[in-house]
Amino acid sequence: MGNSFMDCGLIHKAKRFFATFFVVLLLSSILTSCHPIYPQEIATEWVCETPYVRLDTESPELEFCGEIIPINVGFLYDDYEVFPADSAWVESVLFSGEFRYSINKKKLIFTIDHDYLFDGKYKKLVFTPVPGTEVATK
Repeated sequence: MGNSFMDCGLIHKAKRFFATFFVVLLLSSILTSCHPIYPQEIATEWVCETPYVRLDTESPELEFCGEIIPINVGFLYDDYEVFPADSAWVESVLFSGEFRYSINKKKLIFTIDHDYLFDGKYKKLVFTPVPGTEVATK
């Protein structure tokens, strides 16, 4: 008879554990299914005036000390990394951080968290789409 109470307690704990597990699983799948709006989904070319940085699908570049540097930009979720086009990705990140797209202002905003190029001069870069490069949406 003592074992039946213990079995009921274990069953109740097991049910509670699995219910909690499935709620956590459901919440994590909902939260991870939302993906950010990537720049190439809005326009194929973006420009930041100060400092001059041009992002496009063909040949992104930035100007530094009067010199145009070809770059690559990597995106992962809401993070980005900018590195020289002719270098290994991991070894030479120029700057990185988080990005977001402001739907109301129609601007792409890069917040700079790690700066290995501008010496802390810029905390964020604001990009506008180049007219005529907008991507048609369904």
